[in-house]
Amino acid sequence: MDKNFVKHTERSFVVQINDNKSHDLAEIYIHHSPDQKLDLQYARIVDLNGKVLRTVKKKDVLIKNARTNQAFFQDDLVAQFDMYWNEYPYRVEYSYKLVAQDFLHLTYWNPVIHESVKTAHATLEVDVPANYQLNYYDTDSLLINRSERDGRKSFKWMYNGQMQSLKQPSITIRRDGPEVLVVPKIFHYGISGSFDSWKSFGQWNYDLNKNALDLTLADKENVKSLIKGLVDKEEIVKTLYYYLQEHTKYVNVSIDIGGLKSYPASYVSEKKYGDCKALTTYMKALLSVAGIESNYILVKSGVGENDIVEDFPSQQFNHVILSVPLENDTLWLENTSDYLPFDYLGRFIQDRWGLSVEDDNSHLVRIPKVKIEDTGSIQKYAFRKVENQWKADIELRLEGSVFEACRYFIKNEMDDRFEDVLSDQVNLKNYTINSWELVNFHRDSLHVNIKTEGELGNLFRKIGNMHIVQPLIVSLPSLAHPEDQKDEYAVGNPINRVNKMNVKLEDLPVGEIKIPESKSLKSKFGTYVTSFTLSEEEVVVNESIVIPNGKIAPEEYSDFYAFVDEIIKYKKRSAIIIQ
Repeated sequence: MDKNFVKHTERSFVVQINDNKSHDLAEIYIHHSPDQKLDLQYARIVDLNGKVLRTVKKKDVLIKNARTNQAFFQDDLVAQFDMYWNEYPYRVEYSYKLVAQDFLHLTYWNPVIHESVKTAHATLEVDVPANYQLNYYDTDSLLINRSERDGRKSFKWMYNGQMQSLKQPSITIRRDGPEVLVVPKIFHYGISGSFDSWKSFGQWNYDLNKNALDLTLADKENVKSLIKGLVDKEEIVKTLYYYLQEHTKYVNVSIDIGGLKSYPASYVSEKKYGDCKALTTYMKALLSVAGIESNYILVKSGVGENDIVEDFPSQQFNHVILSVPLENDTLWLENTSDYLPFDYLGRFIQDRWGLSVEDDNSHLVRIPKVKIEDTGSIQKYAFRKVENQWKADIELRLEGSVFEACRYFIKNEMDDRFEDVLSDQVNLKNYTINSWELVNFHRDSLHVNIKTEGELGNLFRKIGNMHIVQPLIVSLPSLAHPEDQKDEYAVGNPINRVNKMNVKLEDLPVGEIKIPESKSLKSKFGTYVTSFTLSEEEVVVNESIVIPNGKIAPEEYSDFYAFVDEIIKYKKRSAIIIQ
């Protein structure tokens, strides 16, 4: 930072690419905002002896808008170029500078560019005038040196990669890697604000958007007409939420002040579209006309995203929703979706901190977990043989993340994608869906019931004189071995699945039938139960698993791994055998 408090950022990288499996590391993306001046210092491919093989020229760099799912920072840009080479190993080296006058972060730094790629060494240095006030957060795995001289102060963080554990991809939420966040204590971004506390940052956001709740007289009369005769507050909120879903569309639109200032409600009323902030502002304005209080909630959304650092007030959010306090409950409204039910907490916003933006009262709130009973799936299989062809009648009851995907595909009439989800959930090899139908599906459904009819190549495998089927098909999470998992592990979404399978004996090959022993496992991490029943008419298989979401400490991970591993081994050796 120079004496005029203009931020100058320089980043340099050296990445070694050992084989074509690391091909994606040669795709370079530099994110920045339009008010930042980007200067690419150099970008080159070198061999292990330092010989330059290729340099990237300015004409090779593509600048485009960096679109995000919720369009919170929708006016950001990304500079993109590739550094591919056909002989391995090779290294890519590049460096760039950014200059910014207005900013909310001095830096957000994570020395691990990919969790499956080892970082050998990394440093971060922040140099500012001695009288400049800043706040920083860092993790314990980093070394820091502080110094001050000649009217300036410097902070230097170092990372040597010794603490990094290479991980397999997962859908968990965790904060276990090295990182540094540095922010100004006082900032000017559109208007002046402070990161002294969540209250002060929330007040800045409130003041930035306080004049956005403007609706025309016609809009207000429309609201009154929509809720005429309604007394119950929840019914009023639901009616207006349905109006929002039916008459507006979520789109990416570009606005000022770094994507943090909302378009006014009147803009959405006129255009019938908006981003997450504009649609939330519009919904808040509709409720205001109805005399119902609601709060703007900033949240860091996404499946697999870390939660925010709750004791470090700063801009860590990428989405906004609305909370509506009632007498005995709180409603949570996701305003960008036209396919999810009313007051539905999706997997991308559940169980994390949000900042409730209120005048002189902004504070963190905990968005509730999705209840495990709302995430279950039940699958019922009935197999029969018709003219030497195996048929399967399958009933599915889907909730949780699969339910969300199904709702989206149904709403948008994407039958092919919907059938792909059905095939994944059925989880049978060589199964072809001939027909399917939705059962008792409506707008407020918190689950989707589906009946399918199809056929499969063969239910049994023949090995010698034996016919074998492995009927336990509930899927389990893929886990890293305890030797490779040194950090806290978190199950981001609960697992709650039940499978029921029914096979008539008249359809089975003639012979002695052997069924596995039933199993019941219970631990602090969850439960797994199976039962096998053989009667004169049929074989019935029941399988269920429940693993609640939550964090698992490093010292408990081995026990969690052993619990899941015992289930996997049992499933592999469990088979119905006819001989």
